Amino acid sequence: MRFFFLLFVASATFFSSCGDELVTGPVDDGSPLLVSFNDNAFGRTVISQGDTLVALGRHLDQITTFELLDANGNQEIPFSRLRPEEDFRFYFILPVFEEGVLSSYGDKTFRVSGPNGTAELTVFINEPSPPEPTFTTVLISDFDGNGVPNAQGDQWGCYGAIGDGAGVQTEDPLDGNYYRIRWDGNTDPTFVGCQATTFAEALPVTNGDTQEVTVDFTIRGTIGSIVEVILREGDEDQPFTALHTISSRDWTEVQIPIHEFGFGFNPDDQSRDINTGMIRKIQFGIRQSTGINPSIADVDNLGVTFMD
Repeated sequence: MRFFFLLFVASATFFSSCGDELVTGPVDDGSPLLVSFNDNAFGRTVISQGDTLVALGRHLDQITTFELLDANGNQEIPFSRLRPEEDFRFYFILPVFEEGVLSSYGDKTFRVSGPNGTAELTVFINEPSPPEPTFTTVLISDFDGNGVPNAQGDQWGCYGAIGDGAGVQTEDPLDGNYYRIRWDGNTDPTFVGCQATTFAEALPVTNGDTQEVTVDFTIRGTIGSIVEVILREGDEDQPFTALHTISSRDWTEVQIPIHEFGFGFNPDDQSRDINTGMIRKIQFGIRQSTGINPSIADVDNLGVTFMD
């Protein structure tokens, strides 16, 4: 047993003589040392703007400044401690960088400075992702009084071969009112539909990217019937048309990208885009050429969705 104890002492003496750097890192000379940036007790080699981090090291109670170094200059980063006397850590949030300080993302150097010297640590900074687009839906009408005043049910009228029972319906106790378009089967006249009166004001939709605007509604009716959705632009009532085929007798949510609306009454005519800031009227019609005779289309919850 004495031999084992002597061997243990000799081994401990040997390892300690190899230098502190093998066990504890660089020799403690009293200057600050940055070891890592951690989050939830895990060392981070990649960080992003907005991250809340803890810097770990040695003699960090001495430091007076914490900086990000860049080819264009330095940016000082605020930091805090849980207790003033803590010497092994401090906390910070990686801020949005000042204009002109950060020349690029990637490996960046952070520096702590104090009366007993400086220490640096290089960490990779992620380039921030572009912000997610946000979308706004403007309600045109739910036929229950919400939306554009001039698009409510009492402001709609029908034309052509309209059958009995077209107009606002109040049969649905769960969803409230909706609007019914009914083709009576008569092919003379050769058109049938219903429309809102001209909106008192254009919808608050900018004339932006037409890929990011949709016309929204719910619909049900005679399966196979083709419905014409017609938007009217400006005071000249210039029509733009898209088609939707009814696929269910149950309510179905539909979004039609506005770039699918064709110029005039031809959905295939893409010679010009509608000015989305000048939508002043909406119409729904039933295409008689389908041969599904007669036909019903119920519509509700009309709106326009656009990217802010």
